[in-house]
Amino acid sequence: MVSIRKARLSEVPEIHALRTAAAKTLTERHGHGHWSRVTVINTLQRALSRDGTLYVIIDDGAVAGTFTLSSHRPEFYDRKWFAQPDAQAFYFRSMAIHPDKQNRGIGRAAMVEVEKLATARGWKALRFDAYGGPAGAGGFYTRCGYTKVHSGEFNGVPLEYFEKVLQP
Repeated sequence: MVSIRKARLSEVPEIHALRTAAAKTLTERHGHGHWSRVTVINTLQRALSRDGTLYVIIDDGAVAGTFTLSSHRPEFYDRKWFAQPDAQAFYFRSMAIHPDKQNRGIGRAAMVEVEKLATARGWKALRFDAYGGPAGAGGFYTRCGYTKVHSGEFNGVPLEYFEKVLQP
């Protein structure tokens, strides 16, 4: 059974290793790109201690993935892209599933858990971006019921933007 929870400081090295493995796999499949970058340990520690936005995805009692979740809209997101621009929303970022755990339904189950968390906190939408092109996960998010609301580039990186309006 898949669950999510806030990460612990002791898990930061494991999260870093997981993100490094995911970046390496994407680079091997699609060549060098923005996805080849790995968040440094200090940044992960700050995300955890600053505002608790760093989460882990647990499968069979072990860390299988990670993501960040925040109520702060990234500056480069244009409100007009979204169905309910003023709705309280969670912004889901930087999901990575360990390559050895991919294609087992863990990501999809994690998205369901994130939606439950957002709904329980009274948030009305879940929004995020994904890489455009072959390295991106847009097809996965569409299959999970998210709507692509915009495509564009940010700092030369092709991105697709997604949203799901949540029902209470």
